[in-house]
Amino acid sequence: MHPSIALMTRNRRKFRVHRGRLRRKQMSPNHATCLPQVAKCEQRDVRWDGIYVVIVPALSVTAMENWGLITIRQTDGLYKEGQFSITQKHNLQEIISHEVAHQWFGNLVTMKWWNDLWLNEGFATLISVRAVDFLENTTWRYEDKSAELQCIALRTDQMDGMIPVSANSNANIGRYMEKSPKVNAIVYKKSSIIIRMIERLIEDETFKQGLSRFLNSFLYKNADHEDLFNVLVYVHDSSAGGHLSGQNFSLSDVMDTWIRQAHFPIVHVNRLEGSIVTLRQEKYEHVPYDPPRENSQVWKIPIFYDDPVSGKHKVFWLTDKQPAVFDMGGQFVVDPHQLTYMRLRYDMDVYSDITMALLRDHNLVPANSRSRLIDDTMAMAENGQMSYKVPFNMTMYMTSEVREIFRKR
Repeated sequence: MHPSIALMTRNRRKFRVHRGRLRRKQMSPNHATCLPQVAKCEQRDVRWDGIYVVIVPALSVTAMENWGLITIRQTDGLYKEGQFSITQKHNLQEIISHEVAHQWFGNLVTMKWWNDLWLNEGFATLISVRAVDFLENTTWRYEDKSAELQCIALRTDQMDGMIPVSANSNANIGRYMEKSPKVNAIVYKKSSIIIRMIERLIEDETFKQGLSRFLNSFLYKNADHEDLFNVLVYVHDSSAGGHLSGQNFSLSDVMDTWIRQAHFPIVHVNRLEGSIVTLRQEKYEHVPYDPPRENSQVWKIPIFYDDPVSGKHKVFWLTDKQPAVFDMGGQFVVDPHQLTYMRLRYDMDVYSDITMALLRDHNLVPANSRSRLIDDTMAMAENGQMSYKVPFNMTMYMTSEVREIFRKR
């Protein structure tokens, strides 16, 4: 009989980990820390007695979310305190939480067709990146991981020939799925960032209510993204909050611009006077064309900012290509918490002010925005749109940087 670890969730569900004899004296899989996340995910009963995790010697993928039976490749599924790094511990926590999330998003409710694979993978990725904070009782790792995911997704999504998050239902799915690295960056990473953006748009409690209603409505059924959006719109319209109230477009209208078309916008920020700037969007071109080619892509872009009185998020909408006047207030950067999937380009005076602020006290700019500033300016320097002096000057503050995301860059 191979050794196993048997644990119980708050709903009296079994969580049993089975591992082979190989290396069992050297290490054991410490999956107990994942149980609070399992309990948090259990929003309703499902028809199995528990989740079984099996560590297997060889697997073509890292892990697989079979119904009630999660399999994990041995090289990724073993951990022992003191013999492995903290990063390996967090990776294992993410793997387990990702596959547990699939018991709901993928198994309990399954997408109608492969063009909406992001409904499974985006939610599972979002839950898994939150899991480490939940398990370690911290708040900053989720922010760092979100910044990392967005950086990876943008670097892939800026290439020509990219795929959208959700392909047309009549698309050649075989050809779509063959683009493996692109699918990974877009379907897993970009979609999780967009789901996070939806959550902030309609606010956390409304989002949770919407997901609960979605899971209950499509229990043991198939659903597509329209089904999800319809539920979220219904719950949002029934609530008093959210950032779409009073707009002449719906959540579906917003999200279609993000999941139905590939690539992403760059927002140009030009100072008029003091804290007053103009914002203008266009499709980001990593390889500039001479002369510039015409592009009709446009996004409904939520520009999140912090209300100086309430401290809560508010949204300024940028919905077309016309410049819009925006008051940055006391903020040094636009979208300070990096909640929107885009690149930002400031004029040189603003970059100079940001650099001075970073040198004075880098915490004046949130960590997510510090990461974005460096990644955006490096990307634009790489393609000749600005001098390398801009990102290099901004990195001078980094002798004081302690956040984990910057050690991975």
